[in-house]
Amino acid sequence: MKEHYQVDPYLLQIRTRVKGFIEGQGKIGLIFEETIFSPTTDGNPSDRGTLVCETLRATYEVLLVEQRPEGIVHWIAGTPKPTIGASVLMTLDRDR
Repeated sequence: MKEHYQVDPYLLQIRTRVKGFIEGQGKIGLIFEETIFSPTTDGNPSDRGTLVCETLRATYEVLLVEQRPEGIVHWIAGTPKPTIGASVLMTLDRDR
């Protein structure tokens, strides 16, 4: 996964594709080919923002981003979840 937040912390928006997902306890976590969201680390909160999936005409709020064995997981609010391979526009909440 390309982690843009490590290279360009001022990048606020990118288009990427869904690589995978995990579900558990009523939540959906998405894994992408690349990300601008920094995960929770060393007590620092993760970035937040929105995801827009044009295929589903849906917008999702990113509630939490965490590093897991599966990769960087973006936990979202909302359903239905985007399908693997779907194009998603990531937008970082710059005020946070």
